[in-house]
Order: sequence, then structure tokens, then C-alpha cells
Amino acid sequence: MTLREIIGLVIIVVLIIFSIVMYFLGIRQRKIVADKEIRSEESEAKKLVLQGEKNAEERKREILIEAKEEIHKSRIEMERDLKERRKEIQRMESRVIQKEESLDKKIASMESKEEVLNKKMSDIDSKQRDIEQIHQDKLTELERISALTVEEAQALIKEGHFAPGSMLPKVEAAVEFASSRQNRRALITLLEKARDALDGKTGTIIEAQKSEH
Repeated sequence: MTLREIIGLVIIVVLIIFSIVMYFLGIRQRKIVADKEIRSEESEAKKLVLQGEKNAEERKREILIEAKEEIHKSRIEMERDLKERRKEIQRMESRVIQKEESLDKKIASMESKEEVLNKKMSDIDSKQRDIEQIHQDKLTELERISALTVEEAQALIKEGHFAPGSMLPKVEAAVEFASSRQNRRALITLLEKARDALDGKTGTIIEAQKSEH
């Protein structure tokens, strides 16, 4: 083998070795680049994940803040509504109390007036009974006297034996009637005893002078 052939062979071997080395170096370089790209992508992915988590956390905080604000706003509105309702209830209670007090006063006034009226009616009834009793007593007295002359009746009137508005007008009318003409006689008695009076069983006769029996 000549020197040229040997040199050519060596060059070929060197080229083959160089090619192999370069192949492996290329593979190694591609691996290194691929690893860098993978690490870069992983880093970018981590950044994206962290950013996403950060955004999610911020959004969560925003949602919580908005929810708290909404709850606070709703609570304020509810408290305001409750205050208004309490005020309205208090106004209604006040009106009811005022009406009850006014009604109680009216009832008390009516009861007082009724009591006064009952007392007045009782007094009137008592006075009426007294008047009727006096009337009855005077009529009984007149019936007991049985007969009076005009002069005797006038004397009794002057002495105040007859109550004004009761027996006095009757006696005065009887005296006037008996005095108006000679031989006139007036008879005083109760209406329910009129028949007995006409029969001479009761009543008081007023005449100019007593008849002699």
C-alpha cells in the first residue's frame, strides 16, 4: 500500500470518526437544546400556573369583597326597613293608645254624667215622693177636718199650712169658688175618692159658713 493510499485511508477514517463525533455532538446538542426548551416551557408553564393561581386568588378576593359589600348593603337596607317598620308600629301603637285614652275619658265622662243623671233622677223621685206624701198628708188633714168655712180656710192659708204648688192652689181655688156666690160649696178630695166624696164619706168641704146638723 502506498503512502498516498495510507494517507487517504487515514483521512477517510478521520472523516468517519469526525462524522461520528459530530453526530454524537449534534445529538448531545439537540438534547441540550431540547432540555433547555423543555425547562423553558416548564418554567413558562409554572409561571402561567402561578399567574393563574394568583389571578384566581385575586378574583376570589374580589368576589369575597363584592359578596361582603353586598351583604353589608343588604344588612343596612334591612336595618333601615326594620327601623321604619318599628317607627310605623310605634306610631300605630301611639295612635291606638291615644284612641284608648280618649275612649276611656269619654266612657269615664259618660259614666260620670250617668251617675249625676241617676242621682238627679233619684233626687227628683225622692222629691216627687215627698210632694206626693205632703199632698196626701194635706188631703188627709183636710179630709180629717171635713169641713171649713171660707174664713177658717183663709186663716190656714195665712198660717202656711198648705205648700205652694201642691195644696195651696187647690184650697185657694176652693175658697174663691165658695166666696163667689152665696150658698156655694167647694169639695176637695182625691180623684179616686170622688164618688165617696160626693156621697159625703170623705173629702173637705169649704163653704161660706158651716152647716148646722
